[in-house]
Amino acid sequence: MRGIIEFSNYCLQDCLYCGLRCSNANIKRYRMTDDEILSGAKDILGSGIGTIVLQSGEDTFYSSQKIVNLIRRIKDETGLVITLSIGEWPFEDYELFKAAGADRYLLKHETSDAQLYKDIRPGCELSCRLKCQKHLKSIGFETGSGVMVGLPGQTIESLAEDIMMFRELDIDMIGIGPFIPHDETPLKVPLKVRLKWFSR
Repeated sequence: MRGIIEFSNYCLQDCLYCGLRCSNANIKRYRMTDDEILSGAKDILGSGIGTIVLQSGEDTFYSSQKIVNLIRRIKDETGLVITLSIGEWPFEDYELFKAAGADRYLLKHETSDAQLYKDIRPGCELSCRLKCQKHLKSIGFETGSGVMVGLPGQTIESLAEDIMMFRELDIDMIGIGPFIPHDETPLKVPLKVRLKWFSR
């Protein structure tokens, strides 16, 4: 069992499948304060759950030092195992998070198909994501990743590559879920149109 606190739904990315995408104007945005997050952590501890997941969009409001301070407070006041799911950061920031007491890091790559990754995550490269995952592993984090099944343009071959990549990266936690189109994203269009966009 894990207690998840989604502390911000702001995100600088514009992924075609995600309702938090920065161009979605029809979402009520929020950011939790440190005290609100800590209160949630204490509730999680009080319910008998030993692991907290701190999750957000890629929100630059939270500097690396803010995250470090938050990790330290949660560790000092609850002793919970801490999993971070906060996207891509410079390598030196990952090292700060680990030194502050974070235990696990979840960084899904959604697909091992480099072109499909680029299609659904404009301006992003799969190679960068994989470098982050490998660095997280190398500095002692338990690492988590995952993919979606049913993405437009996805093939059986790329699904097989997904499984092989999990083994290559020696991922500790794997999440695999169905692609479900979100109403406020470009992928919430008829299937025939989506397939036309991504046909190669």
